[in-house]
Amino acid sequence: MRFDLKRSLFLSVAALGFIAVAGTANSQTASAKTYARVTSNSKMAMLPQDRNVTFTGNNALYTKAGTLRGARTVASKATLSSFSNASTSTHNVRAYRVATTNRGSIYYKVVTYDGSYRGWIYGGKTDSDFNGGVQQYRTFTNQAFSTLTDAQQNGTYKITTPGTANDGTQVTYKSPAYTSYKVGRAITDSSPYANTQFKIDAVGYRTKEGSTDRWVHIYDPANPNSQATGWIKFSGLTQTNATTPIADNQIQFNIMDPNNSNNTLTTFNWTKTGATRNSYLGNYNTTTHNWSLDSNDQASLQTAINNSLSAYNSTHGTNYSYNISNLNQSQLNNLAVAQFGGSVKLYLNSAIADNAVRVYFKTPNGNTLSNYYDWTKSGVNRGNLVGYQNGANWSFYGNDQSDIQGKLATALAGTGYGLNYNNNNTLNQDQINAIASGHYGSAVTISVVPSTNMQTTNIVPTTTIGNTNVRLVRFNPTSPNKVFDETKQTLNGTITPGSNFTNSMNAYDISKLTDSDKEAFEGFMHTNYGDDSGLEALNNEFALAAQKQFIEGNNSDWTYGPFAAGTAFTGQNIIDQIGKAGNSDMVTMLSPVYPVFSKDGTYSWAQWKFDGPVASNGGTIGNDALVNYQAESQGYTLPTVTR
Repeated sequence: MRFDLKRSLFLSVAALGFIAVAGTANSQTASAKTYARVTSNSKMAMLPQDRNVTFTGNNALYTKAGTLRGARTVASKATLSSFSNASTSTHNVRAYRVATTNRGSIYYKVVTYDGSYRGWIYGGKTDSDFNGGVQQYRTFTNQAFSTLTDAQQNGTYKITTPGTANDGTQVTYKSPAYTSYKVGRAITDSSPYANTQFKIDAVGYRTKEGSTDRWVHIYDPANPNSQATGWIKFSGLTQTNATTPIADNQIQFNIMDPNNSNNTLTTFNWTKTGATRNSYLGNYNTTTHNWSLDSNDQASLQTAINNSLSAYNSTHGTNYSYNISNLNQSQLNNLAVAQFGGSVKLYLNSAIADNAVRVYFKTPNGNTLSNYYDWTKSGVNRGNLVGYQNGANWSFYGNDQSDIQGKLATALAGTGYGLNYNNNNTLNQDQINAIASGHYGSAVTISVVPSTNMQTTNIVPTTTIGNTNVRLVRFNPTSPNKVFDETKQTLNGTITPGSNFTNSMNAYDISKLTDSDKEAFEGFMHTNYGDDSGLEALNNEFALAAQKQFIEGNNSDWTYGPFAAGTAFTGQNIIDQIGKAGNSDMVTMLSPVYPVFSKDGTYSWAQWKFDGPVASNGGTIGNDALVNYQAESQGYTLPTVTR
């Protein structure tokens, strides 16, 4: 019995020695008691583009967290280091899960964009920032549009070699190739677009390949809903027509036909000495919410406009006598937001009395009825507003609404159309907004409907956040430059007495900070968020609030129909409706502007770009049609006008 015990002890010691040697050879801990265990393992909640990383070469890639029992090496540190220094975007990496061990170590599950390598890698001791074997990485570097020459910016292009090659030069991509994980081509064959004349609206390069690998975003100006819209290598295009660029100190004025707003009567370029590209022509009054022009600019412009119209009149016969005696407030509001280096449309009034507002009627198919109505009011002057703003909507003075409703109903009698369905001749809020925000001496347009029992379907834009399809909410800025999100967010920390900011701020509040207040605010943010605590969560709150909203453009009609109630429609019907002429602002939309904070307390501005529509559901008339848009965050530059 004693002999057996000694033998047993000897064998145990020998076995332990063997295990220790084996553990040393395989860089594994000897005892099972020393293996780590996972305490949490979850899908990462960060925005997709924020989870793009690159290998540092400091740690290897494993089948599971490297300190867990059974972890095997997928790629060595040397291999990953070579990926980090590679000049091809196929070696870009996306992190998508995060795990924590009982030792407090963070591990990220990652995959290369080409799918060749997938596994877990050490990421430091905190999940507030990437560390250890990976670091955050921008796969694509956006360049300023001005990095293209004026001729390139204003030129038109064809795809040089239309075809199916997936090499960046023949087809277009939703994102430049291998810069967004699992985001592929927009089209797989460009042959049907061989004769399409494209234009460029964005430029940049894939970070791995460097600045010589230039990509541009192209679109078809004749078909805003073209499936070919997307990214392509600049080298894959041939410029077919270089238009004459507008000079930095010029604005191109397009004078529109008062009887056909789609027809341009005449065009001329107006020059102002000392003006700079992208600066505004006019000035905005925050009290009256109107724009104005410098008196000298206004006088010079009116002369140039009438000279251009005089030349048009002389070439079109004696029946044409277009001229403008004085720019009214509606025209001033339209012209003053023009930017140097760009163009603007000027809409003429066709003999509308100073005390009248002309109401045109637009049918659901986009046509304008031949008859219109001039509603007049005594004691008003040309340029006066018809109504007044009442919160987010507009209202009429006194009994004006009932008078207008009755007279418009009479004007529509016999046309087969009414103000609302079922012959309900009462103005709805959209119609009230259109008329009350108009000016005497000018024209407005309202939508009318067939005076039979018909219905329309509301088109509802959505986007995917995480795994959830979220309906976008309309955001209507009170002026062209007040596009900052107004969703309040709570800031952590103690506010210094006398500071002109609070713990509850929205993007608009932050945009209004003076230089001194901004400096104090940045100091506050650095003090309370400089250690990364809560910074990511705060940035996500601002970003997600903005991502749920869209700025509604002027060229958009979010209804389909009218048709008889219960009539079936397909998703393609809705896509086609969005692609109709006049709905250009529904193809690509923007969110309100939101801030993006850094650890040092400084911040930049961004907004979401909604590209689409990606897909739509079918249904029956009277029920909502949900249209999905793809959201992508992009930078925003503060305007030079007063906010």
